[in-house]
Amino acid sequence: MAEIARNHPEYDIGIHLTLTAEWEHYKWDGVLPASEIPSLINEEGYFYADAADVVKHADPEEVEKEIRAQIDRALAFGIKPTHIDNHMGPLFMNQQLMEIYLKVGKEYNLPVLIPSNYAGLYALMGVKKYFEEDQVMADVSMKMQNSPAEEWNDFYNDVLDNLKPGLNELIVHLAIDNAEMQAVASGHPDYGSSWRQNDLNYLVSDEFKKKLNENDIILIGWREIKTVLYPDNH
Repeated sequence: MAEIARNHPEYDIGIHLTLTAEWEHYKWDGVLPASEIPSLINEEGYFYADAADVVKHADPEEVEKEIRAQIDRALAFGIKPTHIDNHMGPLFMNQQLMEIYLKVGKEYNLPVLIPSNYAGLYALMGVKKYFEEDQVMADVSMKMQNSPAEEWNDFYNDVLDNLKPGLNELIVHLAIDNAEMQAVASGHPDYGSSWRQNDLNYLVSDEFKKKLNENDIILIGWREIKTVLYPDNH
């Protein structure tokens, strides 16, 4: 992955800050040794499977150390990231973690994804930095429920037909439904192997392109956003 990133600096490649390991048989822990982030590690020696468990157990100082280590590791491999976001959303779930997320993004000159359709929640949390002008706020749409393959495109077509003017992000989960992905996602039909193949099929389809044209949707990337927010660091 790092080699691809180095050879294609024009690609949008962000860092999906990760504090959870949700698969049943395919697990991971942090970039840092477990001894440095014990509050993030479960009894089996891996990240917790559920975002709520992360928030319940996490020491904010350890969270900050770990997400910085994840960014630093990408940089050390020669990746020039365009943005950061958060796997399964634990960094969005309380004020301290959200503040850390925003602070780290600013210090590394990386745009931070903030779902603007949850603005009311962040305001209730008291996250004042959410309202600063140099943060990226986008209405985020993501498929949350499984459906038959023949009905798969209906969700995305409906999203595209009803987008509000402004910045929007459509989050998809892409993979090829092969033996490797099936083994990784064993026992996990939501966001599993066939789910990801269905998402991929839609994104490369003529139907998707047609919907973009019908609704006058302009595709942009995080590199363009980073250039606007941090013109000297892109």
